Amino acid sequence: MSALPSVLATQWDSPELQPYRDAFPPEHRATPEALQAHVEDLTRRDVKIAYLKNLQGYLWETGYKTGAYSTPLFPDVAPRLKSWKDQGLKLAIYSSGSVFAQKLLFGHVRLREAEVGEKRARREVEDANDADGAAPDLEPPSKKVAGAAHVDASVTEATTENKDGAENEKPQPGAFASTVKGKQPETAATEDLQYLISDWYDTTNAGLKTEAGSYERIAEAMEVSLRSSSLAACRY
Repeated sequence: MSALPSVLATQWDSPELQPYRDAFPPEHRATPEALQAHVEDLTRRDVKIAYLKNLQGYLWETGYKTGAYSTPLFPDVAPRLKSWKDQGLKLAIYSSGSVFAQKLLFGHVRLREAEVGEKRARREVEDANDADGAAPDLEPPSKKVAGAAHVDASVTEATTENKDGAENEKPQPGAFASTVKGKQPETAATEDLQYLISDWYDTTNAGLKTEAGSYERIAEAMEVSLRSSSLAACRY
C-alpha cells in the first residue's frame, strides 16, 4: 500500500479510482486522509475485507504492467502446477485477495535465471537464422545453454537497446515490455501462468474463508464434491 498516498493525492476524483473509493463505508471516504487512515488501520489489524483487497489490486496493476513488480515463486511451484494441469486436474484459487489481484499475480510470474538464459539463447538462434536465410536450427537451445529449462511462448523480457541506441523491442505473446520516460528500467523477465488456473474465487464471489458456506458455493460452482480427489485447489 506504499503507493496509496500518491494515488489518493493525484487520482481522488478520477473515474478509474472512483469505484474502489466508493466501495468504502461513507464515513471512511469523505476525504483522502480519512480513507488512508482507514486503510492503514485495516492493514495493521490484518482485516480481510473485499473493498480493501479490491483497492490493493488496483494499486498493484500499474506496478505489474510497467514491470516494477513481478511474482516470485519457490522453484517447485510452477512445475508442480503444470504437472497437475497435465494430469487433467482442475486447479482453482481461493484467496482473500481479489480475483483481479490474483490474475495480476499469476500473470507476471518471475522467471529463474536458467529460464531467462534459455529464452535468450532461443532468440539468438532465431535471429541468426533470419539473418543468413538458413533453415531453422533444430538443435534445442537447452543443449546450447547448460542447465537451461524449457520456457513457454508467454515468456517476456524487458526491451533492449541496439548498438545505435534505438530501442529494439521484440514482445512475445502474452508479454509486455516497459519503459519509463524513455528510459528502460531493469525489470524481471516473466511468464503468464493464468492458463493453469480454471477457476478464481475470493471473498466477494465465494464468501469469507471462515464460513463453511463459502466452500460449499465453490464446490457447487465447480460441480465437484467437497470430498472429490479430482480437484486441486491453491488456497492462500
